Amino acid sequence: MEFPPFQSRQEVVIHAPLQAVWEFGQDLTNIAEYHPRVKRVDLISGKRQREQGVAYRCYLKDGKNTCVEKDLEVVPMERIVTALPEDTMGITNMLPDYIVETRFTPLAENETKVEFRHYYSTKSLKTKLFNVIAAMTKTPDPIQELVTAARRKQILDAATQVFAEKGFHRATIKDIARVAGIADGTIYTYFPSKTEVLLGILHRLNESAEREQHLMPEREQDLRSFFTAYLRKRMALLWPNAEVFQAVLPEMLVNEQLRELYYQQVLVPTFTVAEHSFQAQHGAGQVRSLDVSLTVRAIAGLLLGLLTLQLLGDEVIAQRWEELPEVLTSLLFDGLQPGKETTHE
Repeated sequence: MEFPPFQSRQEVVIHAPLQAVWEFGQDLTNIAEYHPRVKRVDLISGKRQREQGVAYRCYLKDGKNTCVEKDLEVVPMERIVTALPEDTMGITNMLPDYIVETRFTPLAENETKVEFRHYYSTKSLKTKLFNVIAAMTKTPDPIQELVTAARRKQILDAATQVFAEKGFHRATIKDIARVAGIADGTIYTYFPSKTEVLLGILHRLNESAEREQHLMPEREQDLRSFFTAYLRKRMALLWPNAEVFQAVLPEMLVNEQLRELYYQQVLVPTFTVAEHSFQAQHGAGQVRSLDVSLTVRAIAGLLLGLLTLQLLGDEVIAQRWEELPEVLTSLLFDGLQPGKETTHE
């Protein structure tokens, strides 16, 4: 099945055989026994065991809220894919395509790893996971994790709109709260300052948490195809958000503290990941020996320079930016000398 973009993962190790862990988790009536916030479960589909298409409603211990989960795929002893089609907390409204994949891996005869992988689109986040079996390592409350991530996304979406309209300097926390439809003080629960809100937006546009995964080619993927696909993915995120950069770039140029935070927290870790990726590709014989530090900065500068050209009013870039990944790939792989052109469909 097709998944939304991967966002994060958590895992726990349970001191029990895979068979026992799987069978216990398959029984939906057990959810209230191991989930810290679920009081009881209604079997909407009338089935007690998990299988594709089975839905169930969880009543939370706060006495106010419920959520409906539906299993989209169940692969015995391997994984479960679950969606969150309905809830009373507003999560599905903010994150309509959120799904969680629960993977089961035997580590030893009496030891099983349970991994929760979260997928959701950043444009449109997370459903419910469980804390399986009593004697396991303590994990964060899954519902609270879900609510927190959803609220952060709501605030960042609103701030993106406000910064694009007013610029960073003129925008206020009150403006962001109004657009998000929440109280001013709520924002400070998730972000201590307006600067941290901006850094949250920049991390999201940078895809900081996912960048290491994005910079690793698939096993059978040639480097040229990987590079083109990577550029296309980055530009598909950056170009529709050009107004955000237009709003915050002037502030970063004059605000030394913000500039330093952005450089140290966003750019430096990204350069480090990219350098490791190039070094790995060199070790595999995919790229020639080169100055890795300068190369990754030169490529980043190409994208930033092109985006800046568009912000300055360049109509060619504005109208044809979707062609740029192939143009940049050809430049980097074929150069400018004649006789090295490569035709691509």
